[in-house]
Amino acid sequence: MTKRDTILPVAITVILMGMLSLWHLTSMGQAEAMFTDRAAAILAMLPEQEDAVISALKEPDETLVQHGYELLSQYGYPQGKSVLLRGRDYRSGLLLAAAFSLCAGLAVMLFSHRQRLRQRERIVSLTEYLGQVNSGNYRLRPEAREDLLSPLEDELYKTIVLLREGREQATAARQSLADNLADIAHQLKTPLSSIMLLADMQGANQISAQAEKMSGLVSSLLALSRIDAGTLVMEQKQVDVGELCQCAADAVSPLFAASGIQLRLPETDATYTGDLEWSIQALANILKNCYEHTPGGGEITVSCEENPLFTAICIEDNGPGIPAEDLPCLFERFYRGKQAKKDSVGIGLSLSKALVEAQNGTLTAENRAEGGARFLLKFFHAG
Repeated sequence: MTKRDTILPVAITVILMGMLSLWHLTSMGQAEAMFTDRAAAILAMLPEQEDAVISALKEPDETLVQHGYELLSQYGYPQGKSVLLRGRDYRSGLLLAAAFSLCAGLAVMLFSHRQRLRQRERIVSLTEYLGQVNSGNYRLRPEAREDLLSPLEDELYKTIVLLREGREQATAARQSLADNLADIAHQLKTPLSSIMLLADMQGANQISAQAEKMSGLVSSLLALSRIDAGTLVMEQKQVDVGELCQCAADAVSPLFAASGIQLRLPETDATYTGDLEWSIQALANILKNCYEHTPGGGEITVSCEENPLFTAICIEDNGPGIPAEDLPCLFERFYRGKQAKKDSVGIGLSLSKALVEAQNGTLTAENRAEGGARFLLKFFHAG
């Protein structure tokens, strides 16, 4: 209990003690005045007995007092307590007032303590409730109780209801968008496949290449829409980093064939838990980006590191690096930097980042001190 918590009970105790003490002193004063009035009346009626009366008042004899009570009883005055004012009368009254005030203060303190405990329990309950809301559990109010926190609880509940409705609407909107994009992608793939088949049959290599590029763009947009809607299912299997790097290199090998750019892959037995197919696409997009910004005869190096926390894959090139103004926006969708090619859409790196993050990982980019760009993928181990 803090010092502030004891102020109210102590103040109430002091006030009660003062009021009771004042009442006691007033009562004793009234009794003393009544006794003095009665003694004065008796002396006025028996002036010849003044010395005897005063002596009896100062030092009453027990036999005399008993005989006096017998006489008073004849007139209907039963034996009672003497109203003679002595020091012990004051002390007992003050002690009684102090005891009563202390009990009252303790009662107030106990009541205040119980109120604080109830408020603390309510705060803990509301805190746990908000924690469940943050985790997506939108249940009704935890309890219905009228107290000081009830208005706050009502407002929290109203806000949570609005959040729940907004979240449900947003989820439905994302799902609708994903379904629409999937339908559009499906509708586009059919004519694209026909165009590519006809181009191959007639030897129109340029048409076939453009159709294949458009097909890849449609697939990327579809994958992003599924990630946004939360419908993209990631496998949770052991991924061999060596196999991943080789498959990604094979996917972009036609680009490197005539460019003179060397692609160096790691020899490693490192692994992580994730989805091999989507990881291949994420890594292939990064390799393609490095290829587009590496001059002929340059070099792209892939390395790997594994520790108890994560498995890291590092891709480095010896090109001109990433312009400083492009770094903060590099992974934004449809962002095209200063060095981007004319036919670039600006979706490859954003898709790679989304795919890596969907596998409990991170993707960052920076410039190397010796020149060139560096991309770092980290796949964190569970538990």
